[in-house]
Amino acid sequence: MTELTPGAYLTCTNGVPTRESLSQELDFKVPTEFADFVRRVFEYSDGSSERCLAAFLATLGIYPNGPDARYSGTPPELFPVGSTGCDGDHYGFLLLAPELDLDDLPLAHYCPMDSDGVGLVGSTAIQGIASLMACHLSYDFIPNEEKELIARVAHMCNIHPVDEPHPAISVPTGWRFLPSSDGVGTLAPADLFDLRPVLEFDQYGPLTPFLGAADDAINRGYFATALHYLREGLWFRWPEKPYDLARRMVDVYHKMNRGKLAAELMRTMNGWAKL
Repeated sequence: MTELTPGAYLTCTNGVPTRESLSQELDFKVPTEFADFVRRVFEYSDGSSERCLAAFLATLGIYPNGPDARYSGTPPELFPVGSTGCDGDHYGFLLLAPELDLDDLPLAHYCPMDSDGVGLVGSTAIQGIASLMACHLSYDFIPNEEKELIARVAHMCNIHPVDEPHPAISVPTGWRFLPSSDGVGTLAPADLFDLRPVLEFDQYGPLTPFLGAADDAINRGYFATALHYLREGLWFRWPEKPYDLARRMVDVYHKMNRGKLAAELMRTMNGWAKL
């Protein structure tokens, strides 16, 4: 995995950034529209690293960053593309179901200093970028020259800087989305969910109920429900490094054909070992 420095993926050494070059640098298949946005920023800046970074930072309010922006509590589904440089807050795309091989993904952010988990910024890449632009245009402390830069980049990219009031996860026909405490939720085919209502367990209590409910769901073939219970347990107790729970979660990811997410969680566990 490539460890990135701010601005590294904006100015690729082999010419204009492409979806392929960005995907390689960021270690996931980036949305088509995000790749197009980065390419247009590159062209607007005439390939200058300094100007690219200035335009990217002004328009989105984040420093370009990648896998190294992850924290120990970052959910596996959130793939970072940038960070604010404040309290570990980082932005990225939610890859809820890698097996769908989608060209677009929702934009979200996670601040490890807060307790409310991952928050959606935009239902799609473009809506997320537009919302961030609108947010920065609304700030009184942003200098006029930066606002003019945002407006020029938005015009060049044919993006209308308007906030999306209620971003949501797109659910394919025959699928279901179950929200979770970490803000990520579980997206999967409906037949992988138990029809019975999910149970809630004490977040300050033992992990045994989460594991027991997950094992019961696994035994009955409800892997999405099992993932939900494991996700809840991981979110509440990740500072305690719950290896047994995380390993079960890795197994469930594999059962759901989500090896990419299993690999991310394995990297997180490897990081726990170094803490």
